[in-house]
Order: sequence, then C-alpha cells, then structure tokens
Amino acid sequence: MLEQAESPRSSYDVPQPDTPPLAFYVIRHRDVTGEATGTPRTGFIAEGIQYSDGSCSVRWGGKTPCTHVWGSVLDFLAVHGHGDNTSVRWINGEPGTEWLDQLAAIHRAGTVDS
Repeated sequence: MLEQAESPRSSYDVPQPDTPPLAFYVIRHRDVTGEATGTPRTGFIAEGIQYSDGSCSVRWGGKTPCTHVWGSVLDFLAVHGHGDNTSVRWINGEPGTEWLDQLAAIHRAGTVDS
C-alpha cells in the first residue's frame, strides 16, 4: 500500500482574483476582408473569455476551429476589429469602462486596422 504524501505547496500560489472571468461574443457587422474575397461573414464569428488580469482568449468556430490568446480584448480588436465593423457583446457582466476609453483613443490615433 502506498502512503499518501503530503501535497507540496505550489511555488506560485496565486490569490483568487477580485473579478471573475468575463465571457463575450464577437460580432462582425461588416466583413471587409470577406468582401474582397467574395466570402463575407457577418454576425456571430467567435466567442471569448477575458481573464482577471485583462488577457483574453478567443475561440474561432467553423470547419477549422482554433483558439488564440491575446494580451487584452483591445489587442484582439486592433487586429481583428476591422475598424468599427466588429464589436464585443459581453455575456456575464462587463469590465470597467476604462477599456472603452482606451479603444476610443486607439481609434482617434488611427492605429486600429480598418
């Protein structure tokens, strides 16, 4: 019979975050890239989770589903947002409004792909 060893304490014990992960849907209003190739895709295009540290993962569906991890929802939208043609619909709550202010600043600076 094997003895039950005491479980060692993790060297990276992390306290429980103050905020839970937040789920969201990615909604494409206009598919600029798809229009150019003749295969526009609008409506629900992906789902995601924003973690308590602000990073997020996005799960693309379809015939070849995949998951990508981003530093933030803003980083994801900067690449896949197509300007104002894509939005995030929060499912189980919303983060603070500071991310909206940051997104507006990025749009004003013209650094978001359109």
